[in-house]
Amino acid sequence: MTRWVDQPDWGDAIAKTLPRELSNAIYLEAEMRRVWVSAGLEVGTFPGAGVPARTGWTTMLRDAEDAGRLEELLLEAGKLPALKPHIAPAFAQLVGVHWYTCANRYKYTPRLVGPGATQALINRCKLSENLERIVDYNFPVCTIRGRSGAGKSYSRHLIQQLAAQPGIQSQPIRVDIATSFKDGVNARRFAGWLAERLGMNSTFNVDENTHETSIADGLATTFLARFSDLPARNRWIFIDGLDRPGVTDDVQVFVGHLALAATSGELPGTRLFITGHRGDFHADVVDVLCDEEIDPIDRSHLVTFFNDIATHIGTALRDGEADQLADKVLARAPLTDLRRLGIAAGEVARERFMP
Repeated sequence: MTRWVDQPDWGDAIAKTLPRELSNAIYLEAEMRRVWVSAGLEVGTFPGAGVPARTGWTTMLRDAEDAGRLEELLLEAGKLPALKPHIAPAFAQLVGVHWYTCANRYKYTPRLVGPGATQALINRCKLSENLERIVDYNFPVCTIRGRSGAGKSYSRHLIQQLAAQPGIQSQPIRVDIATSFKDGVNARRFAGWLAERLGMNSTFNVDENTHETSIADGLATTFLARFSDLPARNRWIFIDGLDRPGVTDDVQVFVGHLALAATSGELPGTRLFITGHRGDFHADVVDVLCDEEIDPIDRSHLVTFFNDIATHIGTALRDGEADQLADKVLARAPLTDLRRLGIAAGEVARERFMP
């Protein structure tokens, strides 16, 4: 049985309802912290301090999933009778979850991912090739580039799904600049936030009057020293949105240090996935860098999308049927709106293929 809590889709109705209902019922920081700790999560990693309850719960849910404690967090919150009916859908069995399977989890790009195979991945063969290099050949860093709205952030769905696969089982850690640092971020805040997510001391003392590069250098030295004391485990860190407004240059430099450390073995068991970096990595990183430039999606990518799904599940399409399915998608969403396009493609795929 597969439930939402086992494979949460953070863009669906359940994900939108939970933070609202949780924050309406449990909104005092002390109570939110109590639920967090009671769910078996470390008090030092509590992400709801000093933020509005709705924001705190949104981050708590995602962080709990990353830590493998989402079910425990919801069960603890559900002890409050008023929340039980709102939390119940997260534990209900998802319908039609297993209708779509892709024989090779990364060599042939899965075209649909997530609970119920609802999230469409269009034109991401290069990402799949890079994931294969990371898993099978131990490449340490993957960068994803492209214009705004090209789908860089959407890459996390495939990365997160693969991280949980048997034989890989890596802890996914997501740093989303857009949601975590709405008012901008410098290297000190970035390093502190990432350190907290990893369970490290998140306080860094730096001389703010020195050059940004020097600040980033010092932060990286301290960060790597603390990382070496962490318990050994596999970690996949997805740093998303370095090209967003408000990201200072020293953040780019700091992340560059992390990439070099991953390449040199100073971040054992860690793989980095980075979107929006300006690309000025150390030569040692460039030599082993998995890089993807996302091309604009056109109609031919939709035709390939449907042909691939048919191949994966062993269904024959009539001549020209993939073109007709692509036209159905474009009648519901434009090529310029990737989010709507992905939703429409997933809907049309389920209508055509799902038993």
